[in-house]
Amino acid sequence: MSQSEHTKPFFYFLSILLTVESPILFLGILGIIFDCRRNEPVMVFVSLWTVMIIVVYSLIPYKTPWLVLNLILPLSLLAGKFIESLRNTLASTLSRTAVALIILLIMAQFAWASVNLSFVNYDNDDHKLVYVQSVRDTRNLVRRIMQLTAHYSGRKTQLLVTSPDHWPLPWYLRKMSYILWYEQVARPLPFAHIIIARQDQEFTLENRLKGTYEKEHYQLRPGVWVTLYYHVDDSTFREVYRFTKPVFQAAEKKNLKPGLRASVFSNSLFSGKPTLETIDTRINFAYHRDEQKPCHAPFSVIWSGYLFVPESGNYRLITESDDGSWIYVNGTLVVDNGGEHPIQRKERTAYLEKGYHWLVVKYFDQYFGAIMRLKWQRPGQNEEILPEKYLVHLREPRVKPTNKQ
Repeated sequence: MSQSEHTKPFFYFLSILLTVESPILFLGILGIIFDCRRNEPVMVFVSLWTVMIIVVYSLIPYKTPWLVLNLILPLSLLAGKFIESLRNTLASTLSRTAVALIILLIMAQFAWASVNLSFVNYDNDDHKLVYVQSVRDTRNLVRRIMQLTAHYSGRKTQLLVTSPDHWPLPWYLRKMSYILWYEQVARPLPFAHIIIARQDQEFTLENRLKGTYEKEHYQLRPGVWVTLYYHVDDSTFREVYRFTKPVFQAAEKKNLKPGLRASVFSNSLFSGKPTLETIDTRINFAYHRDEQKPCHAPFSVIWSGYLFVPESGNYRLITESDDGSWIYVNGTLVVDNGGEHPIQRKERTAYLEKGYHWLVVKYFDQYFGAIMRLKWQRPGQNEEILPEKYLVHLREPRVKPTNKQ
């Protein structure tokens, strides 16, 4: 049988049960032992069912985490029967109360695990139950689409989806009244204010576009990147990258320290708990081996802090990266160098007022080489790696400006 990403080792399901459902696993095993001694026909059948389904499912190479539900069902029956029998054998009120408290603690642990998986770590690849999931960048895409439709015709804005990978967008965009779901780059290509394409469709699509479009990159699932195109021919709608309101002026300079706060994640999704948190005085690295990287690929980094602008004017902000990178100023996406790609340069000119501006830089590496350079060009100066004296962070965390990237 050919190997695939779904081919897992024999103990794959047992490791999930041990990590995520350990109370049910242990109580279920005790139930099997108890039922074998009691020799109750129905529970003996459930015990055989449990053992056989675990063995058969473990022998099949093709495994996905949701199949563990089939194992949990008989284990839950055994666990419940064991708890009932244990309670009936206990004579004192104190011992019965202790059993009840243990059950409540187990239920509380299960409740927390459900909340954690559903709302906190739902796209964290380090979690054993997270698998080919939609990532939180999907919500950034939807938020951006809604922001753009406000410049066009609201819910009547014309949308075209050429990407065959688009779920869960049909749910999020269900209230939009004009969407064409083509799943390919059609000829002729109908006009749309907003187009969502898969990244590998960019070349074909851009050869057929009429008019001027800007584009941004978003991730729907691990390895599935889409490109958001939005029409900017209409003079009533153009992105203006003018930042005339610094977060604060030099009055708070005494509370600043050099460098940006860096949070490193052991996945390419910027999700879960950071494996490393440090301060970087500049962003300029090229790693050619995994041993050089802050953690083995894939990994991602979010840098946050403040950009000091010494004089008002037009500044060119630049990233050169392998794979994707982004620059946000005061919560606005300025440079989009996203997607999986070899080293690639993207830049944009923005007007920055003198003072300190909230800065967030994001980068991820999927595999092979990891390269990231953050550059700028000041008015009348040469391009350079953004120097450390212009990158700062507050000594103590403070309330940050609204930032929805």
